[in-house]
Amino acid sequence: MATLVPHLRVVELPDETVLFEAGDTIKTLYFPHNGIVSIVVDLTSGEMVETATIGRDSVVGGSAAVDDDIALNRAVVQVKAVASAVDVGIFRMCSARTELC
Repeated sequence: MATLVPHLRVVELPDETVLFEAGDTIKTLYFPHNGIVSIVVDLTSGEMVETATIGRDSVVGGSAAVDDDIALNRAVVQVKAVASAVDVGIFRMCSARTELC
């Protein structure tokens, strides 16, 4: 974790901000300090279904941290938030360094 801290930047996430769409390459991980981010899926019928709610206890874009850069769904800020953000590549580099230590 200590190797990651210098790379975190604090960002404001206004209501209705789309962090990524299904099919996008996830470039940034977000660690919300507050607020709510919804993970939603668009159905072929045109309806939208919320599949997850992310708050201060989780990470938005976490699948990219493991190795899957492509978003399977959309991430939308439902309640404005402040979050720590880090580029996926930096997160992976810091994680690899930690495993070696």
